[in-house]
Amino acid sequence: MPAAHLSYNGTNHGSYSGDFSALATNNFAVEFWVRTSNLTQSAISVFQTGNNNNGSLKIGIAGGVWTASYHNVGWIGATDGVGQAVTSGTWTHLAVIRDNGTSTFYIDGVAQSGTSNGTPVHNDSAHLAVNPGGFAGNWFEGDLDEINTFTFVSGVDDPVAALSINAVPEPASTAFLGLSGLVFLLRRRK
Repeated sequence: MPAAHLSYNGTNHGSYSGDFSALATNNFAVEFWVRTSNLTQSAISVFQTGNNNNGSLKIGIAGGVWTASYHNVGWIGATDGVGQAVTSGTWTHLAVIRDNGTSTFYIDGVAQSGTSNGTPVHNDSAHLAVNPGGFAGNWFEGDLDEINTFTFVSGVDDPVAALSINAVPEPASTAFLGLSGLVFLLRRRK
């Protein structure tokens, strides 16, 4: 991941950005990269499309698992995120795609079991790393990067293929691979 990302301290730090009330309620995708080392976080919203109004899209972490839901309407993926474990300190790509009325939660490009037919309500600015209930200790601690939303034409476009799940190799790794190839070619010429 690029060095320029949003970092949150888990104590009192969140962000609000852009008005999502105009985001389509069908045939849209929301994606971002996230990492945390605090696996004990509970009921934390990492990203949500508006206030805690019924139907706002919420992607977060609860008790060491990634979760996605339409607030007070239905889970996207397994209920309470069961089986969608967070890996400490590792960048993870999370996405929700709503295609033709059905929403699916993706972790690193893999669809999670369980979908939602609930209708989303995007009613306000994007809330990042927020404290959904205003309770002490309910702020996200970790990093966010490459937040993206897009719409598509169902049955024509492939929203899964459009996700940004392919990480660019670090320059040190690329240089090492190039050097290894050069050594192989030089050795082969002898």
